Amino acid sequence: MDYTLNNVNQTSIPLAKLHAMQFGNALHRILHGLAYAHPDFGPILMAKFNLSDGYYRIPLSPQATLELAVVLPPMDNNIPIVGIPSVLPMGWNYSPTFFCSFTETAADLANNALSSSTQQPEHPLTQLITSYPAITDPLSPSALHPPSVHQAVQPLFYVDVYMDDFVGLAQPSTAAITQQAILHSIDKTFRATPHPSDPPRVSRSKLAQGDGTWATTKTILGWLINTADKTLRLPSHKVDRLHTQLHSFLPLK
Repeated sequence: MDYTLNNVNQTSIPLAKLHAMQFGNALHRILHGLAYAHPDFGPILMAKFNLSDGYYRIPLSPQATLELAVVLPPMDNNIPIVGIPSVLPMGWNYSPTFFCSFTETAADLANNALSSSTQQPEHPLTQLITSYPAITDPLSPSALHPPSVHQAVQPLFYVDVYMDDFVGLAQPSTAAITQQAILHSIDKTFRATPHPSDPPRVSRSKLAQGDGTWATTKTILGWLINTADKTLRLPSHKVDRLHTQLHSFLPLK
């Protein structure tokens, strides 16, 4: 059920905490972390972890399930049917806010674990991810900057999130602990003791595509970031689409 097609949005009371949606400045925070990482600690690495199933990870309270119930067209026997959602639905105005309350919490837990140097056991997904070696580009001489008083005095370790996309920033000595912090914090937030039949919380298909692999070049929030030559570019397919749109404007008055 797409809740944009009924009146639930017009009649919902704004109880969700809108400040939970902090992704408006996610790219700025990520670029800030990359810019001030000290090169003496090695190449600056990035990795991504996508939460599978999105909104369907967030259960509703029993009272909320009835508030969001919908009447569906009857079957062939003309018996009326009521659909009662058990998880956050698509199309409801406040689904993103409640969802971000969970994902932002997972990112906070990961950063707290990193700051406190909490030891994490090896996550079950570690072997799958480490089967893809880290990819590092050679450092461009033109990207070298003089030492700055603003540069970090320790290796980079940082976790951010945009909706359901977790982004890890690290350097070689902190890559493993940053990875573990992200994976375990996602588990703790969404189900600390999963049932054997539960689907993986992190998308395995995205990991198989190399998202979880540490690399100096990675597409982050739609931008192609290269930490070796300190560049921020649009991916080629977006450049092509943008050129097509711009050329379509040229003959117009």
